[in-house]
Amino acid sequence: MKVRNNLRIILVALIFGTIAWGIEAAIDFFSHPQPRKFEHFLFDFSLNELYERFFLLLCVTVSVIIALKFSARLHRAKKAIGSGERQMDAVVNSIQEGVIIKDRDYRILRVNPVVAERYQFALPLEGRRCYEAFRGRDLPCPGCPTTEALESGKPARAVVSKPGPNGRSDGWLEIYSSPLVDAATGAVTGVIETARDITTYKLAAEALRESEILYRMLVSNIPAVVFRGQADWRVEFTDDKIEDLTG
Repeated sequence: MKVRNNLRIILVALIFGTIAWGIEAAIDFFSHPQPRKFEHFLFDFSLNELYERFFLLLCVTVSVIIALKFSARLHRAKKAIGSGERQMDAVVNSIQEGVIIKDRDYRILRVNPVVAERYQFALPLEGRRCYEAFRGRDLPCPGCPTTEALESGKPARAVVSKPGPNGRSDGWLEIYSSPLVDAATGAVTGVIETARDITTYKLAAEALRESEILYRMLVSNIPAVVFRGQADWRVEFTDDKIEDLTG
């Protein structure tokens, strides 16, 4: 396939070179003070004329080959970039957690459908700074994992309140910010951030903690020793009043 493409490029270049040679011969013919026969001009075998037309044919042919080669490479590069962007979009859009890509200025470059659905009140997001779009702030949020990832060049994690409409908190998010590093320079050019909604988990953990506190208060106020055991007589739990009874 590559050989065939190269032959096609050379053939096209030769055609252009031949056309240029013919144009030059025609111009020479019509500009001559005493026109001669057209055939004589096309097939003038004088040494100077042969050098001139051969050089013209060579220059045009080589120029066309270079132009076509460059155009083919540019087309392949654009095709590869387009394919890479489509693959990246497919990967980002398939992630079931919120994904946000930002530059060094906290400006949002891309979000996946999860983020767009979650923050409809803040749309459009692309092109805006994250702290302005989500929090209505003029400066980055304190303890922001994006700031830590940009400054340290290492992944950062934080649990933050989930922003809602009109600045209200709407739950909790667990955020991971990973730096985007330029392979050529090693510089951090931005971050890719994933945000997982942990509101249900946080509420369940809080309910469990409150339940445990109430349970311990109940056990502590019962005027007797409380314990829990298994059928094989193993004791799993006993309260502190056992010390008062046994010493």
